Amino acid sequence: MLTLRRRRTGRTAFTLPEILVTMAIIATLSVIALPAVMNKLTEARAAALAETLDGLNETVQNYRGNVGRYPRTLSQLSVKPTTGALEACQGVTPDVNINQWRGPYTSRTFTAGGTKIGDATVQDALRRVPSSVSSTSYGVLYVDVVDVDSVVASYLETSFDGTPFNYSAGTIWWSRASPPPAGPVGMLSFGIPVRGC
Repeated sequence: MLTLRRRRTGRTAFTLPEILVTMAIIATLSVIALPAVMNKLTEARAAALAETLDGLNETVQNYRGNVGRYPRTLSQLSVKPTTGALEACQGVTPDVNINQWRGPYTSRTFTAGGTKIGDATVQDALRRVPSSVSSTSYGVLYVDVVDVDSVVASYLETSFDGTPFNYSAGTIWWSRASPPPAGPVGMLSFGIPVRGC
């Protein structure tokens, strides 16, 4: 049987220079790796929000196809509207239209207080511009999202409109929150083109 012998050197801990070198290596690796990790996290948050907004575009159109009206809230996509429910043009959705509801149109549940997606919060209320129109006029139905980082907004702008930093036209509208200490966070509006109510 082999026996291992220990050689006594009297050494029981690391020396100060060894600890400092190790800390310097860890700090250098952190400086190199941390920005890459943070960029990936931001891209993941932006991709999740983009997927949600794109899905809402489709589900709003499916709702309109069945009910014949645009929803006033995102919660109407997951829970059947009740008698007297408002539609996007401020009118009341007739019961005959409500009975055509074939949802849920989305697996995500939207609440009156908003629904968190990463750091952002998707507001339940939808906003139609212009708000009251004829049955044949065109407009935009906006999904509003608060607490959206400027980097995420730029990613979404590029994904949906093809150009970054043009937040005053196209599908994505973003504006910085106030007061200024809020940092690079703002409100994003995702536009869904609509016709009629």
